[in-house]
Amino acid sequence: MNSSYSLKEIQLRFSVPQHVLIHLCEKGVIKPDVADPQGRGKVREFSDRNVFEFAVALELRKYEMPISRIGIVIKILEAFEKAVGKSVNGFQLPLSLHKGPSVVFYLFDGKQAIFSLGKATFISFRLDKLILGENKKMQAEKIKSLPTEYASYLMMDLSDLASKNK
Repeated sequence: MNSSYSLKEIQLRFSVPQHVLIHLCEKGVIKPDVADPQGRGKVREFSDRNVFEFAVALELRKYEMPISRIGIVIKILEAFEKAVGKSVNGFQLPLSLHKGPSVVFYLFDGKQAIFSLGKATFISFRLDKLILGENKKMQAEKIKSLPTEYASYLMMDLSDLASKNK
């Protein structure tokens, strides 16, 4: 893996207009890992991780999630990766999604983001506090199970998303 992708390559992969991808970059949702040029006429280059971030962001757009919240979810992905990396040596998105336990992302009531790692590990982040600016640091918390009381939830199988976008 560890390839470099142009905006055009990503556009063709996801069959979306280039301006949608540019908008995600300009709003700070996706920050190119390889090359993030300033100014007109410069070429952006993206990593495998960025391609996965685009896949997640575009999936969330289908649910009409505001761009600001999509940006927070993408930042939470990074915090999730760091939290898991402390106990699973070498854990790296999206590569580890192809060979490790299944990872599913849940968003409950638009306030609590939870990642399930296999069937027994749940890592939670409080989205509501991040949105309100009460929490600057993304703190992961291990929980024992998924919530049982909620008004709405969104579920996204990240392992499946990663395998579809290899």
